[in-house]
Amino acid sequence: MWKSKYKCFVIKSRYACTKDKDLAQVYLLMKRASTYLDIDGSFGGLLKETIGTLEDFARHRSLQGESLYMATRKVLTTAYDTYTLFNSEFETVRSTLIDCIYKLQELEEIADRTSPLAGNEAGTEGYDSKAKCREIQIRATHATHDMSVSNCYDKYYHFDIDPFNKEEKIISLDTLDGGCVKITSNTKDAATLEWGNKKFYVELGTHVSTEECLMDNPLLSSDSLKLTFTYRKVPNYAGLWNMIASLGRDELDEKEEKYMLTARKKEILHFIDKAIGKGNTGLYVAKALLTEYNNWGTCEINCIQSFRHELLKGIERGCLAPDNHFGWEWMEVATKYNDPSGFMEDMELYYEVLDTAAKHGVVEAIDIMNSIWEPEQIIEED
Repeated sequence: MWKSKYKCFVIKSRYACTKDKDLAQVYLLMKRASTYLDIDGSFGGLLKETIGTLEDFARHRSLQGESLYMATRKVLTTAYDTYTLFNSEFETVRSTLIDCIYKLQELEEIADRTSPLAGNEAGTEGYDSKAKCREIQIRATHATHDMSVSNCYDKYYHFDIDPFNKEEKIISLDTLDGGCVKITSNTKDAATLEWGNKKFYVELGTHVSTEECLMDNPLLSSDSLKLTFTYRKVPNYAGLWNMIASLGRDELDEKEEKYMLTARKKEILHFIDKAIGKGNTGLYVAKALLTEYNNWGTCEINCIQSFRHELLKGIERGCLAPDNHFGWEWMEVATKYNDPSGFMEDMELYYEVLDTAAKHGVVEAIDIMNSIWEPEQIIEED
């Protein structure tokens, strides 16, 4: 199992990355404060909770006697008193709170030297890059007709399957997509599903379809539905990487029609989302790079705004934490085929993300920094 030791936050234009659960809670409260609308005068409660959590951090890491901690706490308590007396100073107080982030980062560095955290607890769940999983895919295909206009469209549903769990399972689809499907039995090699009083036996790696049936759809003249059940393996990380590389080669060699490549892309993006959901946040970088608007054969970014949006979302979820080798592996790919200076709009925030990783020895971060900023400039900014 792999799980990042870090919690990461983007607060205004600041980047905070910590291994300490108490400090992570402080940053979470600060992030909430950065977008807080003080409609009912409750901002004081948020400030008080932030101060209390900071005290927990200091107590657990033996920082109460540190002059930097005492000065930081005084700034926060003064801000709290100012808001209590003059809530018209809300914006000023909030800015004071956000300005403390750099001091908190310094405090953690002191704590890491004088009172380091113990290692991660054994058995902590996380992303398993070698896990072999299975899923049922249900494709609901509608053939509709209304006002002399015919149309055909698909909707997909996906459900994880545990081949060792023999209990019956009910899968709920939208009413117009067939309602309930029951999985009556499943093994690592096959699954039996029941829909409309009929059973369908689906072997691993194959698919089985129902007959078309008319649906009661008051919005259309006619609506026929056909379900297709597929039982398949979910690729592990290595398998997913190979799928991406294979599709890129086929796209360059023009081995398939465009619509077939598009279908493969959607399937891979589904597997990427599934891996992200299981904890591999580093794949946010792959998702940012491999959107449907980009060229998978060359990994060239055609829609930089889409890339930036997805990357920023991933950064807040730890995709570029110092120990997230999955994310940095994909950043190396993105940098190889694109200009890394355009990966983020906020260059100050971008620098903080890279600098945090570089201080922990991440080679890819160091290389990107050296390609964007002159080494002398990096030394001056540090």
